[in-house]
Formats: sequence, structure tokens, C-alpha cells
Amino acid sequence: MATTSKHTKRTTTAAKKKVKAKATPAPRPRRPALPTSITLSLDTNAKQRWFASSANEQIRDWAGSEAELVAKACQLHPGYTPEILARQGLRMLAQRVIATATSKRALEAGKGVAGAADERLAETYKQLLSEGAKDITPWILGHRADPIVSYRTARRWMLLHGLLAPTTAEEGTA
Repeated sequence: MATTSKHTKRTTTAAKKKVKAKATPAPRPRRPALPTSITLSLDTNAKQRWFASSANEQIRDWAGSEAELVAKACQLHPGYTPEILARQGLRMLAQRVIATATSKRALEAGKGVAGAADERLAETYKQLLSEGAKDITPWILGHRADPIVSYRTARRWMLLHGLLAPTTAEEGTA
């Protein structure tokens, strides 16, 4: 009997903890945290031909790992360290991502789905409704279309047509 009562207490305590954890969800951060430092791990095993499409014949056939690539760059230009290469590479890529995401073409692309995908999604949505589907998600809509439409395209189409709840739309962009 003593064993049973201890087991019951443990189960009750565990159930209370589970209920408490569900009742107070962690707040969702609205902005990504700004990193102050980054630790990089360079691959030392996988050899790649980094300059395979280069016009420079001397380096076209050179193959090495990420670590060997960085070491070679630092060897050829003593003013560079792995930290400087990482910082400058990070800056250049971040600039490109921001410039691309805020370009006129990218902003216009987010305004709607045009063409055959739009028609296929509309037809598929009507078909799903006629079959009695209740919870139509972008994934279901996109994969039922023929040929298949990407999740992002189906999600955007549903948002444009008011078929997706705002909370669902916000969760999909996180």
C-alpha cells in the first residue's frame, strides 16, 4: 500500500506540473536578439572545388575543406585573420540579404500570386470545400493542387483571399 500511495503522489505532482506548464506559455520574442559574438565551426573533412567555375586556371582545380580555404586565404594575405574574413563575409552577406529582401521586385512579389498557380489553387480550394474539408491549411491546399504548389505560395494565396486567420499567418512567418 505504501508503494501505491507514493506512486499516486508522484503521478499527481507530475500532472500538476504539466498543467502549470501549459497554463503559462513562454512569451514569444517579437524581435530576433542582436548577436554580439558568433562562434564558427569550420568543416575540416569535406573537400570542395571552391573555384571550379573560375577563369583563373591556377586555382580552378584546387579542392579543400572550409578550414583549408580559410587557411589558404590567410596564408596568401597575411593582413587577414579568420576573424576578419568571417566579419567581412558576414557583413557582405547581410547587406545582400537586406538589399534583396527590400528590392522593388521582392516587395512586388509578396503582393500576390498570379497566373496558373492562382487558378490551380482556386480550383483545388473549391474541390476541397465540395469534399467537405473543414480545416484547409496551406500545406493541404498546396499538396492537393496538381501539380503541387509550394507551401509559401498556397499560404500567400489564402492570405490574399482572407482564408487564413491572422494568428496562423503570423506563426507561419516566424
